[in-house]
Amino acid sequence: MDCAIITGGDFNTDLEKCNDVWNYINKFLTNHSLCRCEMDIQLRRVHTYVNEPLNHYSVIDFFVCDAARDILDYNVLDPDINLSDDRPVAVRCKLAHQPVTEALEGVKGSKESKVKQLRRDHADLLSYYNSTMCMLYAA
Repeated sequence: MDCAIITGGDFNTDLEKCNDVWNYINKFLTNHSLCRCEMDIQLRRVHTYVNEPLNHYSVIDFFVCDAARDILDYNVLDPDINLSDDRPVAVRCKLAHQPVTEALEGVKGSKESKVKQLRRDHADLLSYYNSTMCMLYAA
């Protein structure tokens, strides 16, 4: 079965600095044939965690995938209205399946049968956490 995987978030460690956590994550990525999405994109190192009052800067937010060839663009954003210390990371990738708007047409509860943007704050987070935990423990 052909199944592409892409996931991202705050890994809570700078994967550019060698330490025990970096070794554990790097081993997991290697064992599961995953790679960091920004590695093949010509990108200067941009801090994803910025705390200017404490003078702390690091790169702790990443996307990883199993098909780096499908990553078209990778950017660390710096919006004017960001109330977090973490800067958002955006990935643009090729899709082999139908767009979300087509997939959700006619789904009960979808507004006007069109979805313009998936929003994490509208997701069933408990189901996501439980299924992710089961899949990661099984690996």
